[in-house]
Parts: sequence; structure tokens; C-alpha cells
Amino acid sequence: MNKLIFLIGVFIVFNTYAYPDKKDYVNIVKELCPNADIVDVELKGDYVEIEYWCNGLLVEVGINNNKEVIFTETEVEIPDHVMHKIRQKLDKKYYGWIFDECVHVQLADTSFYKVELLKSGIEENIYFTTDGKFYKAHNMLGNENWDVKSLVNSNYYKNAPFDFLNPYKTFDVPEVLKEISGIAWAGNNTLYCVQDESGVIFKYDIINEEISGMLRFTDAGDFEDLALNGDTAYVLRSDGTLFWFNHVNFTGKYNKAVVPLNCMN
Repeated sequence: MNKLIFLIGVFIVFNTYAYPDKKDYVNIVKELCPNADIVDVELKGDYVEIEYWCNGLLVEVGINNNKEVIFTETEVEIPDHVMHKIRQKLDKKYYGWIFDECVHVQLADTSFYKVELLKSGIEENIYFTTDGKFYKAHNMLGNENWDVKSLVNSNYYKNAPFDFLNPYKTFDVPEVLKEISGIAWAGNNTLYCVQDESGVIFKYDIINEEISGMLRFTDAGDFEDLALNGDTAYVLRSDGTLFWFNHVNFTGKYNKAVVPLNCMN
């Protein structure tokens, strides 16, 4: 009984410190919009994300653990002359993608448009300045506790077979590939990439530096790596499920098996 009481106490204390009080964050939203109609409150670890309606507009706000607003995203109608510039750029670089929606993103020191595109069930976010130029958005939350100096002085870096601070070549990949969890060389200047959240192999052309094709083999999941062996591609999901299929003559069909391990993570 004492052990049970102790474990319950630990659980309560853990949850008290692990999960902030949502009411505090909702009150901040009420200050921004007194008649806010809260749709969703989601804990993200470093911050809380709240979606709400304000005067007929759908708004999303991020609030950090210090109760500071770090970003807001608001549905917006882009002025016609700016939209014309954006459409021209999208038609040239993202032909075949469907325009879904656009929001205005406001940070502490800048603002820009985020345009959402869709293709084969995949969502891609493209960023533009308020006058219609391409905008390179940076990580809004970057709370990493390491820096270049600590990296260089670590034994891991000193003993590594590659100088990660001086790469031979860098690629500015689209946002949909920002969470790449596995790559494989497919020949013909093409890298195959699998990212963390989608059951899709992306073909990335390293010459033109763009996505040249997609092989969608299943729905969303947590995918960790991929490998190629001849015409067969293998993709591993975090729950121990292994997918494999013909990537050269891809028909959408695949085989799968669960790796017999004690841990499915």
C-alpha cells in the first residue's frame, strides 16, 4: 500500500511540473482577443499552441513557457498584386501542386505569408515576404542547449570520420523534407528520402535541387530509415514494421512484416 501511495504521489508531482496549466495560456489569448472562441489547446513541449476564432478569423498562436507570444498565424486574403507575384513563382517552381490556403505569420521582429500547397496527399509550406518574394523562414523556437564551440570540443566530433562544420555541399531542401530520418543513393543524381511523418519516399534531384517525384506506399506514421537493394526499397517504421516494395516499377503495392523484437520503439 505504501508503495502504491508513493507511486501515485510521484505521478501527481510529475504531471504538475510536466504539464503547464492551460488556463494561464487561455487567459493570454483572451487578452489578445476578448471574445476568442477556443478551438484547440495543444502542448508542444517548448510551447503551447492554441487555435481559436477571433472576429470570424481562424488564428493560431504559440506561447512559450515564459508566457510570451512567439508567433501568431492568421487567415488572410493576400492583396491581388502580391498574389499575382506569388502565383507566378508557384507556377514556375511548384507546378502540379494545389494551392490550399494562406496565413499571415507574425513574429516579434518580422511578418510573412505562409502558403500551404498539396500534392498526392502531401502538404508543403512555402513562405513569402509581404511584397511577394520568396522568404526563408528560420526555426522560430530554436532552444537548443548546445553551440558550435561545445560541439567542436566534444570527443564525438573530434573522433568523427567527417568534418560536419565543413561539408562538401549543402542543400536547402523544401520544408516537407526538414525532418528527414533516412536517405539512400538511388543513382542518376537522385537521393531517396523518407521523413518522420509520412509513408512516402521522396525523390530529390541534387542537380536541380528539387523534389522530382514521390512514392507513396502507406499513410502517416513514424518512419526512421530506408535502404535500397537493387529494385527493392525497404522502409522501417518506429513500431518495428518493415515495408518493402519495387521502387523502379512502383505500383503502390507493398509487403510488410513486424520485426520480432521485445521493444517496439
